[in-house]
Amino acid sequence: MQRLSSFEHIKAIDHEFYPGEVSPFARPGGQMIRSGKKGNSGEMLTPAQQAHIDAWCKAGLARLGSDFPYDRYFG
Repeated sequence: MQRLSSFEHIKAIDHEFYPGEVSPFARPGGQMIRSGKKGNSGEMLTPAQQAHIDAWCKAGLARLGSDFPYDRYFG
């Protein structure tokens, strides 16, 4: 069963996780599973791009009335 949760297996079935172009940041044909390492979005995003995404996510949570502690998990 552990094989089914391995990075290699998940990467091989990446297409099953791709939600399509549902956010303004999605790229056509993009991938959901990239490197298997937490916190390395800096390899692809500038600090300004990451700040833009964070602001968009926080605004969406606020519109929903959510009290999710975004900064604790993503700050």
